[in-house]
This record gives sequence, structure tokens and C-alpha cells, in this order.
Amino acid sequence: MFLHIKGMKKTVVITYLLIVTLTTTGLYRLINKEWIYFREAENYFAQKAYSEAIPVYESLLKNGFTKPELLYHLSESYIATGDFKKALPLYEKIARDVPADPWVQSQLATIYMHTGNVEKAISLYHNHLKANPEDRIARIKLARVLTFGGRFEEAIKQYRIALGEFQ
Repeated sequence: MFLHIKGMKKTVVITYLLIVTLTTTGLYRLINKEWIYFREAENYFAQKAYSEAIPVYESLLKNGFTKPELLYHLSESYIATGDFKKALPLYEKIARDVPADPWVQSQLATIYMHTGNVEKAISLYHNHLKANPEDRIARIKLARVLTFGGRFEEAIKQYRIALGEFQ
């Protein structure tokens, strides 16, 4: 009889723990839906399923969810799907938040180029190259934007500097 009671206690404890676990999980999902949706969007993003990630990120943003990766990944998803106009205001905000980040500045310049604001793109690259004149990648990107804007002589000069012809 003693063994039977001891076995019943184990069953009751295990059942109790199982109920607590399921209840906690259910409550978490009810209370923190945004985090679950964010994880869903992040999974899409990681799989490069940008078209699937965009509506989830947009919904989170609309509902006031704030996480630094949200703006960045939504912007990158827009870029990956070719929607540069939607990426622009988000990247401008990111650039205001982290103005010294060369990657952000380069992406913003690329977006400016694709949205027809070549002069802003050129200005960003010129500013970056003043502080980092040895950045060959930025110089090549500047040359690309100059070419895109029809400023071929300037583009050739930047390509030649990138190649080390003017040392």
C-alpha cells in the first residue's frame, strides 16, 4: 500500500508540472504574441523568404513593436524584393540612429541611387571617403553611382583611384 501511495504522488507531481508547463506556454503565447510573430518573421528572413517576412514585420511595426532588428530586417527585405521606396524611410531612420555605421551609409546610398536621388548617394560616398580615403569598396561604389548618374569622367577617375593608379 505504501508503494502505491508513493507512485500516486509521483503521478500527481508529474501531472501538476505538466499542467503548469502547458498553462505557462499558453499564457506566454497570449501575452507575448508580438515576440512569437517576430520569431516567425526572423525565421522567414533567415530562410531568405523576404516576401513572407515583410507582412509580418509590417504588422509588428504597425502595432508598435520595437526591436532594432525589426527596422533593419524589414528594410533589407524590401531591398531584396526590389522595393527601394519602402526601404528608404526606414534606412533614413536607421542612419539617424547609427550615423557612423559605414554599412548603413552604403546601403542608404544604394537606396538613394535606386530611387533616383543620385546626388544624395554621391554625397554620402564623398563624406565617407573624406574620413576613409583608403576604402576601395566605397570608392568603387561611388564610381558606380557616378556612372549611374551619367558622370562618366568622374566615375573613371574614381575607378582609377580604386585601382591604385593615382598613388
